[in-house]
Amino acid sequence: MSRMALLLALLLLPGIALSAEPTPAAEGPASTEAPADAPKPLPPPKLYYKGGFFLESPDGAFKLKINGRMQARLVWENEPGTDGRRENSGQFSVVRARIKMKGSLWSGLAELVLHIDFAKGTFEPKDVTADFRLVKDHLYLHVGQFKKPFDRQFILSSSKMQFVERGITEEYFRAGRDLGVMLHNNYEKAKPVAWAIALVNGSSEKDQLSGGVAVDLATGEGSITGGKFTNVPGKPKPMVVSRVDFIFGDLNAYAQSEPGKTKKGFAVGASAQWTGNVDREGDGAVRGVVDWMGRVNWFSASGGFWLASKQDGDLWRDQVFDAWAAQAQVGAILGGVVEPAARYAYIGRAGSGNDLQEILGSVGVFIKGHKLKVVTDAGAILEETATGMDVSYRVRSNLEIGF
Repeated sequence: MSRMALLLALLLLPGIALSAEPTPAAEGPASTEAPADAPKPLPPPKLYYKGGFFLESPDGAFKLKINGRMQARLVWENEPGTDGRRENSGQFSVVRARIKMKGSLWSGLAELVLHIDFAKGTFEPKDVTADFRLVKDHLYLHVGQFKKPFDRQFILSSSKMQFVERGITEEYFRAGRDLGVMLHNNYEKAKPVAWAIALVNGSSEKDQLSGGVAVDLATGEGSITGGKFTNVPGKPKPMVVSRVDFIFGDLNAYAQSEPGKTKKGFAVGASAQWTGNVDREGDGAVRGVVDWMGRVNWFSASGGFWLASKQDGDLWRDQVFDAWAAQAQVGAILGGVVEPAARYAYIGRAGSGNDLQEILGSVGVFIKGHKLKVVTDAGAILEETATGMDVSYRVRSNLEIGF
């Protein structure tokens, strides 16, 4: 303690001594002008709102944009139960509660994104990326955790969907996020040709438990003996994902709903996804999709065709048919406020008696555009079984508010 006091005294003594010296009387009238060599005060940063809150350096070289949104949902479902009876269920939930921060550095030379979801009682990073501009408007390097460039309906934001959720095809064909690197030409905004190619882990962004489990031979129950939750796979399972998109006309190719905007255009794209067998677990796969979107003022339509194979042997090339799917949906924004829409999706899986269908109708009401809206959809999921057809009915309603 005495050494610290001595050190502080040595540091402060010169300043104290200088402040204690008498100030010489000024000769003549006091000058009100600052010395010529005095540093000029920096102008304050700019703070404004434009589709989000911005904090910007005076020269515009550095920007921080902050957005937030919440989706509260009510769901009612009627599903086949035991003994031929049907079972009802329903619940309220907050399915998305997200904060997104995007920083532009050195006049756009690099961009950082941190996108976090706090819904469902969890803390889940969605997008954690660094994007580097190599050749402006032509070549960018993307590093981190991000959406794979596969399937138009997943690439577009969940805040700009015509329905409460994406179609059943999105989950089945493994669109999602992952960790890796990607080269692209700013493909979500590029026109008339957009492209991207990514190399990712192949394990998605979801945390999984890695560790040991001890099994009680008497009861068959297991207990975790060690490990941790991580989304970094223990074994490599590299996946290559590529996409090319052709956009014609004045169209945002990654937004299903655009209230208040009159645009005309058409886009058609194709994506492919190759999952390797480096870990020799025999689960290599190939998936592809051709998707499209069109808009004429208040009317829009979109859809796609999917095809998948899976490994059935020791080698990756031992591919067999896994599934195919088709999906189409249409919508119309009436008066810039109300949007009715309809969707049909079909998944034909390998084997017989196990296909899936989705039939949905929805109505969206835009109170303040996408920043405050209510979307309600209702319909049925039809699943073939060995004994017939199971039909599940559901009604879902989302209230979304954001800034």
